[in-house]
Amino acid sequence: MKYPDKAVSQKVSGKVWVSLVVNEKGKVIPETVKTAKGIGSGCDEEAVR
Repeated sequence: MKYPDKAVSQKVSGKVWVSLVVNEKGKVIPETVKTAKGIGSGCDEEAVR
């Protein structure tokens, strides 16, 4: 994970909550990954990535 430059310059920090679904084989289903609660400034997108 790379902390976004925008978040660094704006001194944004905190927790990003991500929701996802794991299949019966233990793999994350990519299309189910989404931000449940974010902090913005590019951090949400980076957490999902």
